[in-house]
Formats: sequence, C-alpha cells, structure tokens
Amino acid sequence: MRSAKPSSWATVSVLALAALLLSACAQSTAETTSTAPTASQSAPVEETPEATPSTSPSADADPAPAKGSYIDYATFTGSPATYAETDQVLFFAASWCPTCQAVDKDINANIENLPEGLTIVKVDYDDSDDLKQKYGVTIQHTFVQVDAAGNELAQWSGSPSVAEIKAKVV
Repeated sequence: MRSAKPSSWATVSVLALAALLLSACAQSTAETTSTAPTASQSAPVEETPEATPSTSPSADADPAPAKGSYIDYATFTGSPATYAETDQVLFFAASWCPTCQAVDKDINANIENLPEGLTIVKVDYDDSDDLKQKYGVTIQHTFVQVDAAGNELAQWSGSPSVAEIKAKVV
C-alpha cells in the first residue's frame, strides 16, 4: 500500500519548481525589457565568460588599457579611442573552425599573458565580407595587425597561441 506522503511531497516540489520558473521568467522579461537596445544602439555581442572580467572596457576606462585586451569587433568599433594607442590585431575566426576555437580557448586561458598595449580583436569570419576584402583575407584563422587608422601592418595565419601572436606583432 502506498503512502500519501510521497505524492504530497511531489505536489509541493512541482509547485515550488513552477513558482521558481515563473519568478525567473518574470525577472528575465523585466531585464530584457529594460536592457533591450534602442534603434540607435546595436545588439550586444556575446562574449566568452573568461574574457569579460579583464578585457571589457568600463565606462571610465583609460584611453589605453593597462593590460592586453581580447575583445569582439563591436566593442572595438564602439570605442576606438580606447584602443588607438595599442597594437591592434584582428583575429578572423569562424565558430565552425576547430583551430580558431583552439586559439580562442588559449587566448582566454592566457589572458593575463597578453602584454600591455596589445589588443586582439575577434572578427566573425562569416559576417565580415567588407573587412576580408579590405585586407585580402581568404581563410579563417588569419591575423591582421593594423594601425590606429586601420592600415595593415602585418598579416599571418596559423598562430596557435598567445605566445606566437605576441611574437608576430611588429
């Protein structure tokens, strides 16, 4: 014979879970409503959690970051003065590219080893036809060092690590 107790605990558990989900949904909706971009703003670009704490510029950031930075292209173009005095390296990466994923992982794992004044900018290879044409990029996993005006200084492919990227910067 079954006891009524397990079924009442199951009911309480289901109700508690439902309440938590509804509360999270309401909070998520409120956050989405309050942080949704306006027509004049671009949607935020998702960054890897490892890159966020030490690489995202704050509102009162110095013109040149104290440490090296690994940022996405939208962040880079949204605050060009912040990075104008740094060595800027565009990293053309594709989400489907295993070598790009390995480099991304290495950069995030060694973010503290990025030298002061080096900004690595992750560019979505699949969505950047104009930039690929401008710099003659034909394959993913290509790095292009540019000056503050966007002129190419150097280009290479295949660097598997932060150490090799640092070694190639002119």
